[in-house]
Amino acid sequence: MLYTHNIPPEQNMLWAIKYMALDLWAQRALERQLVKQGDVITDVDVATEVELVVTEIYRDLLSKMDVGRFCTGAIFDNTPGGIRATELTTHRPLKSPPFSPQDRAWFRLLLPHLPRALGLMFRLDSARLPAEALLTYLDKLPLGIC
Repeated sequence: MLYTHNIPPEQNMLWAIKYMALDLWAQRALERQLVKQGDVITDVDVATEVELVVTEIYRDLLSKMDVGRFCTGAIFDNTPGGIRATELTTHRPLKSPPFSPQDRAWFRLLLPHLPRALGLMFRLDSARLPAEALLTYLDKLPLGIC
């Protein structure tokens, strides 16, 4: 699930189609098993600036969006039978200072409040879709029912 703020939809689509498989940050976080519900990580946990700037994803996508640092918290991980992996992430330009221990602490304070709210939203969405489908089919019936 991808909800973004201040990142154009075209950039999200480009990331999903072309760059997701090349995303150094995501690959390293998964390899190192850093994405667990409630965990907070930053760019410095997964790659150095030198490693990042030579990647295709940075040259072609992230640098154009002025994204060079991140701080992310796992709201849901990919637990079998659970809700889809969901994270809250904020970005900064590469020229900005790295996220501090205090930034991580703020994320850790915020994270426990999000699973319940988002879980409810996901469950309501799941219930809404079959109802909308049913109404669509009823609208197509050639006769009325009293």
